[in-house]
Amino acid sequence: ESVNEWWKVDKSEDKSSIPWSEDTSAIPWSSIPVSENVDICGDSSCSTGVNAFDFRCFTCRKRYCDTHKGTGIDCKFCESLS
Repeated sequence: ESVNEWWKVDKSEDKSSIPWSEDTSAIPWSSIPVSENVDICGDSSCSTGVNAFDFRCFTCRKRYCDTHKGTGIDCKFCESLS
């Protein structure tokens, strides 16, 4: 055992612990499909999917589709409160 190779002692070449490894056999995959549109529009009458790139109200922090977003930084509901 070389003094300069102390870091190799008792280390196995387990590639499953390396995140950039090509071996994906040890990665658990979920059997539940995940939708790309995780969120829906904040308007209670709308079921349009929204994502991180859609309008977010500055006041209530809900996401809105193009139809229900406000004209400024707030949604239509929060605009009506001020």
